[in-house]
Amino acid sequence: MLPKARGDQTQNARLEALGQALISENEGARQKAIFLLSRLDAFWLDAISQRLEWIGRNRPPQAEVEEALRLFSTPPETEAFEKKIGAVLAEKRSEAVRSVAETLLLLKALERIGTTEALRLMLPVLSWDGGAWSLEMRRIALRLGDKLAPIALEARVAAPQAAARAWARAVAERLRVDEPGELVQRLSGKTLADTLRAYGRLRIISAMPVVAAFVDSEQRIVRQAAREALRSYGQNALWVARESFRLRLGEDPDLRWGWERTMDELFRRLDEKRASLIRQALEEAHHALESGEISQSQAILDRALLVAPEAANEEVARFYAKLEERLSSHQGRILLLHRAIAIAPQSEERQRWQDKLALEENKALLARDVLDFASIVAMAHAQPSCTSCQSLAQWAAQFARPRSRRRAWVWLGASAAFVLLALLSRMDRGSALTQAQSQPNESTS
Repeated sequence: MLPKARGDQTQNARLEALGQALISENEGARQKAIFLLSRLDAFWLDAISQRLEWIGRNRPPQAEVEEALRLFSTPPETEAFEKKIGAVLAEKRSEAVRSVAETLLLLKALERIGTTEALRLMLPVLSWDGGAWSLEMRRIALRLGDKLAPIALEARVAAPQAAARAWARAVAERLRVDEPGELVQRLSGKTLADTLRAYGRLRIISAMPVVAAFVDSEQRIVRQAAREALRSYGQNALWVARESFRLRLGEDPDLRWGWERTMDELFRRLDEKRASLIRQALEEAHHALESGEISQSQAILDRALLVAPEAANEEVARFYAKLEERLSSHQGRILLLHRAIAIAPQSEERQRWQDKLALEENKALLARDVLDFASIVAMAHAQPSCTSCQSLAQWAAQFARPRSRRRAWVWLGASAAFVLLALLSRMDRGSALTQAQSQPNESTS
């Protein structure tokens, strides 16, 4: 993969060099350029855009481009695609062949990236060379399918090139973008979010109820896009916002409110409702844990976070860390500690959680007869008050002998690892039980 360049000029120069390497006499240089150009990632989008603009301004004769396109006739599979490009460049290395090869590789990279921002960069190619690229773009459209929905919606009316507008109209008709209720059922994630925004920006009235249906979506990116899109309709969406208020909150909004106030109150109340789900789930999870239902306790909170992941807070992180102490599985403990750290990275407990995580990870390695001496020593150095950590480190230091002396200790060391692991697990459970008995009224916060 290409190194992450620093600065647009460096990226542009790198792409230019790779483009020129396509007609190098050195086969290795050509193959490397083919491989790298087709695998550019989203970090390179600005440079790809500028490179395509340069290629568009420096077109070879149209007849030569058409002949080069016939030579390539590229298959969709990446491996076969690269092999075909390489085979043609091994025989012909004119400027027209180089320009077409580079364009095909950049289009392949944009297709692999697959975001709306990336796919939008393909549109200017449609106006090159008297429409010679229309067949290749139709092939790309067939492969991408519904991913092109937001682009087709906007480009059919807003693309500056007539060829791009015609292509977008054909794609829009095939995807049935004027049937929003049908279209959105096939979409998800960012493609769905971008499509909702496109409906809002174009103020397509028939899509308003569909947009409103996603203002409380479980996917945050979709929920934010739907709210943004609904605001784009302005006063026209007031009746839809009022209807959503009644359906989702079970009451009528104040009819004196304008569209902005109605939407503000709707979105605020929906967010409060989602946050209350987490608070309720925490209470239920605490009760389950106190009753000894450890798995049920985790399941309750996990289900709530699937519905409202953005509502997770430090209280949730602390509960996961508390729950971790009740588990016997190393992998289960590791999972919950990772989750606590991810939810509350700024918590004052973060370092303690990280220290416990290091201990659990090394215990898990010991259970599989995998000894990471450097990690164990580093963990013990970072946690001088941890008895289990120091015991692990002392044992590891004795076992980490020079290779000539170590072989005789392999079987003994493996047996000792199992014994030590069992003792440490028993010590940890005993410590947790003692702490629980000495603090029976510990706060659940």
